[in-house]
Amino acid sequence: MELRHIRYFIRVAELLHFTHAAESLHVSQPTLSTHIQQLEEEIGCPLFDRGRNLRLTEAGRLLLARARESYRQLELAKEEIGDLRRMVRGTLTIGATYVFIPKIVPSVLAAYAAAYPEVQVSMHVGTKISSILSRCLYGR
Repeated sequence: MELRHIRYFIRVAELLHFTHAAESLHVSQPTLSTHIQQLEEEIGCPLFDRGRNLRLTEAGRLLLARARESYRQLELAKEEIGDLRRMVRGTLTIGATYVFIPKIVPSVLAAYAAAYPEVQVSMHVGTKISSILSRCLYGR
């Protein structure tokens, strides 16, 4: 099942009109009909009664309730992943030596926390960090 099929199905179910749904989705009516038919084939039963007036079948009503919630959850997940990619949410792990802690770290962390309040900061301090930094910076 493709996300596009679900989005198209929800729109047709809301408008109960293929042409109006296609216009609102910016796709052609034949394209929309094809996607709905593919979804019906995958599900194994019709989702719409295509008589004089378009109506949802019992299967269509059941799917619509689940599809709306699922689609909302997937859109929310896409937003949250976007936040992670832009580093406005998530966890930032940093390492610092004892030398940098009193001089640099407090002001940098305060500025970062103000700019990105949804990001949790984890800090590792110690001599092991110092030796890793030394190898990275000086090859020692």
